[in-house]
Amino acid sequence: MKRFAALTIALFALGVVRASGAPPNPVINPDRPGIADGSAVVPRGWFQIETGFERDEQNAKHASFTPTLLRYGVSDSFELRVETNGYEDGSLAPVSIGFKKHFANTPSLGVIGRWFVDDSSGDLRLAADMELNDKWSINPNIGVAYEDSSTSALAAMTLQYNINDKVNVFADGALQTPGSVIVDGGVAWIIGTRTQLDFSVGWGAHGDDVPDRFVSAGISRAF
Repeated sequence: MKRFAALTIALFALGVVRASGAPPNPVINPDRPGIADGSAVVPRGWFQIETGFERDEQNAKHASFTPTLLRYGVSDSFELRVETNGYEDGSLAPVSIGFKKHFANTPSLGVIGRWFVDDSSGDLRLAADMELNDKWSINPNIGVAYEDSSTSALAAMTLQYNINDKVNVFADGALQTPGSVIVDGGVAWIIGTRTQLDFSVGWGAHGDDVPDRFVSAGISRAF
């Protein structure tokens, strides 16, 4: 499986070379930070990496992750995705392969699917982006997850406030049945048009398998 993951990531890395001749995207639009993913895809021929560092605390124990999402625009409405928590305390976390398909503009809607080959688990989500006014927007997700031969419902939503066209703050939460709830909040800052920095903190509001608290910082870069 590690060979498969390395090969998949290498194929996505080749997208950097292909994307270098593409016209620039006006403004980067990453799926990180936050819990809910957006409905928009990266433009055709574009490669985007979204990575960071996360530190969790649960029952007085700490764990570190390097969550990473690789995205490549196959067309103006479809992208391929490779996602992993990176290295979890020195070992490689499971890798998922997936896609995002944007299919409507008013409101903006997309469907996101991913599959973890290691343990035969995955999820399928509907994502939406809705502008409430010039400053406020919401980003709801709803879907279903499959793991250990059972299914569970997923729901998440981000509330975002745009301080200006480069800086925004957000608060969001996620629910997975039968009763796992996570909430967090943070800030994102776009530098130029193709780089974003972010910082967030959060905690597990309910459930046995959620962290007591966590902190995350990351960078997203489009090529």
